[in-house]
Amino acid sequence: MNFLKNNTLLGNSASIRRIFLFTLVFIAVLTGSDKHCRYCGELITGSYVQVHGYFYHPHHFLCAHCEKPIQGKFQKEDNRFYHPACYIVVHDLICGVCSTEIRGEYFEKDGVKYHPDCYRDHIQSRCAWCGEPITHTYFEHEGKSYHETCYRQHILPRCVICGEPLEGRYFEDAFGNQYHTRHTGEYPECDNCGRIITPQTTRGGETYSDGRHICTLCFQAAVKDLDRYYDIFHEVVKTLGYYGFTVDLNQVDIKPVNRTQLKDIAGQAYSQQLRGFCNTRTQTLNGRLTNQSHTIYVLDNVPPLAIGSTLAHELMHIWIAQNTTNYHQPKLEEGVCNYLSYIYLKESVNTSSEYMLRQLLENPDPVYGAGFRAVKSKFSGYPLRDLLDYLKSNSTL
Repeated sequence: MNFLKNNTLLGNSASIRRIFLFTLVFIAVLTGSDKHCRYCGELITGSYVQVHGYFYHPHHFLCAHCEKPIQGKFQKEDNRFYHPACYIVVHDLICGVCSTEIRGEYFEKDGVKYHPDCYRDHIQSRCAWCGEPITHTYFEHEGKSYHETCYRQHILPRCVICGEPLEGRYFEDAFGNQYHTRHTGEYPECDNCGRIITPQTTRGGETYSDGRHICTLCFQAAVKDLDRYYDIFHEVVKTLGYYGFTVDLNQVDIKPVNRTQLKDIAGQAYSQQLRGFCNTRTQTLNGRLTNQSHTIYVLDNVPPLAIGSTLAHELMHIWIAQNTTNYHQPKLEEGVCNYLSYIYLKESVNTSSEYMLRQLLENPDPVYGAGFRAVKSKFSGYPLRDLLDYLKSNSTL
């Protein structure tokens, strides 16, 4: 089971602004002018000031802040005019670094203003790779910021298959292999561990006669000797015995089979996720049970942990056959069988067991997956004996 990840491009939050300074020009007017002062509305008969299409008596061109006449340079904002010093006061144009007045261009970030040099030297984010200022869009990774180019060339994880940077969405499997989503349609996945089978991730793989794709890592660890299957079986029984789980082993056989054979044996009970099957045979005399035997069929040519997990599942089917007489809802029976596999796998701490545990926990199947999660929710934290007693008197969850 593989998981999508994503890289996100961010934008610089600082804005650059400019202060424009204008110079006042006094103009002499000829007699008979029809210009009116914008401030008082009276006809202008002497010299006047013309500013941005408006006319003023020189003593009526006033600062919007101190209300005193403006002479010489001024600044404008939204049809209001200011002395340069008053404009600085009104807009708090004091640098957040050096605490001196700001005239001309400045940067503003989070409500604080800065001289361009002060901002670049003390405030502006710098690339954690090259140390240069970040002026445009950037990436964040583990609390650090990077230029787009630096991030793509030096920080972005690279696809284990093609070696190119992993931009946007990509997959990461349970074993830490990261690769582009497009590769999922180019290569098969291992039927056992779920890794994508490539020379880079698994040193290639094999294809069995029943159609299963097996990576080289799993193939090299696969059990091929029947005696080893029985050794694993007894190891599983011993491990589960610590939890108080016991079954009568006198009439239990183990038979490794390929997927084609498993499909024929399981019949209507077969599904693609099936990795084993337990066939129980009973003999009765006058309605009384006289003999019971069990054959566990388990997929062949897979590593020991996968075999052990399957055997634990099938052993619960055997326990139910040996210790209960009531019918069990499939969701309950398959759920408790997967729960026993879960208990077994928890005893093994490695990436393979973590992968298999995750498969159990996230299985979307309404019987095997939902049943397991319901059993785990109800009985996790309690002795296994409580679950076994529950099975003797209950048919559903």
